Amino acid sequence: MSALLLGCISRARQNQNGWNPSDKGANIALSGNTPASNATATGGTAAWQSVRAVTGRSTGLFAFEIIRTADPSTLTVLGLADSTMSLANFIGSGSGNCIGYNVGSRLTSGTFSGNATITSPAIGQAVLFCVDMTNRKGYIFVEGQTNWEGGYPGNPLIATSPAFTWTSFGAGNLFPAASVFNSSAAATIITRKRRMHNAAQIPSSFAEWG
Repeated sequence: MSALLLGCISRARQNQNGWNPSDKGANIALSGNTPASNATATGGTAAWQSVRAVTGRSTGLFAFEIIRTADPSTLTVLGLADSTMSLANFIGSGSGNCIGYNVGSRLTSGTFSGNATITSPAIGQAVLFCVDMTNRKGYIFVEGQTNWEGGYPGNPLIATSPAFTWTSFGAGNLFPAASVFNSSAAATIITRKRRMHNAAQIPSSFAEWG
């Protein structure tokens, strides 16, 4: 097999990292090989648990999506967290530096500040997070909508009205994260570009989260 082909395969795998099996709550089950290994996190017994993605970022412009795969009401939280957030509770429950969104609610801990709640995604719809790690701003686009969330025209194309911001909290990465309450709640992560990136028309300067 040629070195070029091996390189292409390696890059493809790098762009398809899922949830981290070594960085999740004990009650969470990981499954799926599409679009990545361990792409879907499903809850277990009735208790909030969280999971972080394999890849963390500290600088640069990156984008990822999380699909609200299953959720009968408000049992899934989607967002972003540092490595100090407790996995034995939900995003924004008070530990670490993090921000999460569920149906009609914005949840923050640490140095994060959210400027808006988001339109609730339907089951099977994705939430696109465009994160400017360098300037500590985040932009959100919900599948099926026509506008970016936050203060309209919140838009990473012109860096206006981010949905959330944060201040420095020292060294360390931020990770895509999700919280699920029980076996009826699940979230699927996508760390490579797909239809949502095109629909939202994000600037090319935002790379795949990987």
